[in-house]
Amino acid sequence: MTFKSFTNTLLVSVMGILCSCDPKEDNAPQLATIETGVPNSITAFHAVLEGTINDSEIISDINRGRCNFGFLYVLDSAVEGSADGMFQDYLSSGDMQGLSNGICNTIQPDGKFSVTITGLEPEQKIWYCAYVVRQDGTRLIGTTQSATTTLFQADMTIDETSNISYFTALLNCSIHMDEIDMKRCSFGFVFGLKPNVTVQDGIVYPIKEAIDKTGIVKYEAANLKANTTYYYRMYAKDNVTGAYSYSQEKSLATTDPAEMAVDLGLSVKWASCDLGATNYKKLGSLYTWGDKTPVKYGAKVDYNYSNLGEDISGSQYDVVADLLGGKWRMPTEEEAQELLERCTFSMEEYHLLDTVYLSSNGIGIYSAYIDVWVVKGPNGNQVRIQTYFPKDKRISNGMVPANYRWTGNSSGTTDAKAVNIAYGMLTEEEKKYEWNQGAEWLEPLDRQLPQLIRPVCEY
Repeated sequence: MTFKSFTNTLLVSVMGILCSCDPKEDNAPQLATIETGVPNSITAFHAVLEGTINDSEIISDINRGRCNFGFLYVLDSAVEGSADGMFQDYLSSGDMQGLSNGICNTIQPDGKFSVTITGLEPEQKIWYCAYVVRQDGTRLIGTTQSATTTLFQADMTIDETSNISYFTALLNCSIHMDEIDMKRCSFGFVFGLKPNVTVQDGIVYPIKEAIDKTGIVKYEAANLKANTTYYYRMYAKDNVTGAYSYSQEKSLATTDPAEMAVDLGLSVKWASCDLGATNYKKLGSLYTWGDKTPVKYGAKVDYNYSNLGEDISGSQYDVVADLLGGKWRMPTEEEAQELLERCTFSMEEYHLLDTVYLSSNGIGIYSAYIDVWVVKGPNGNQVRIQTYFPKDKRISNGMVPANYRWTGNSSGTTDAKAVNIAYGMLTEEEKKYEWNQGAEWLEPLDRQLPQLIRPVCEY
């Protein structure tokens, strides 16, 4: 074989080898070391940014604590078009000016990682890129991505309302929001007499209790007016911007309190329970004299009702007349005296209840004796009154609120007359709670002390 023939044969062989190679291996694209992904989720207030590292050596270094990684991001709308340049400046010089850093601490075996960016605003644009800083100072970044947060629209559903009475309604609602966003918001209900009610023109019931992770809300709206149709919905307030979001609107109608009126054979009918309760076994709402807003006993009261006149029964300052309407009102001193003088009082039930109850001087928690007294009128009809007395006599200063009911009559400039109905005394052994004969009296109380009210209704 000549040299020329040998050379040609060799070239053909080499070309054959090259041509037999898999072209896919030669031309296969090489994955970038770090990739910036699209957000896993994005709401009005936060975004979950995702990235991927495709280098096993870097992943190993991260797991050994030899790398820092996460996301660089900017929020200022003024940087639109220049965010990529800011990230490139960081790549070349490490300059963090104008950039925020979402640091990540863990990475998945497949190289995926994520960071939740909070404190965002509704309809706000965020530019971001994934980054890694290796132990030797080498910086790597992914491509620049952008995303926009959503409108603030809380997902709240009002379910069937239950236990509707003349005064209260049990509202059932569910909140379908991310836990992060829920922590930024406050919630409540708003009631109104016309559709499309808002917090600016309605009656607001803030939900002060913590809402659990399930988002289930059960709330009793109280101090409603009887025989009234209300429109209501739930609201969520963004505590940062002050913006509101509302659920769908529903309506409910409170009931007629007529069935509570009991004819005892006196000049007026007496209610079968205290204002704010639905039966005699429940403690009603506490009010300072002349004020229509219920208060907790022992709470600090900003009282501005000193010049209301001698008798507010049936007036604009009468909370019974306002809430129940019709012929309902607070009893007068004379009507209360009639009840005390013409009716008989006897104990029907007595037991000890371990309960949380605020004493009149606001000092705390105690167990109380619970008594049910039967008040029997001249015609034989009856109403029942529940009273409390602390087990530890040192807690009480003789001003247990569940034993007093306001009348509509004032007493001097700072007091008002209250009925001390069915007030008992403990025996020496403290084993029996006996009726203190002659203890049913009318006495003046400081108007700022919250007390119960037993409504009356004219015939």
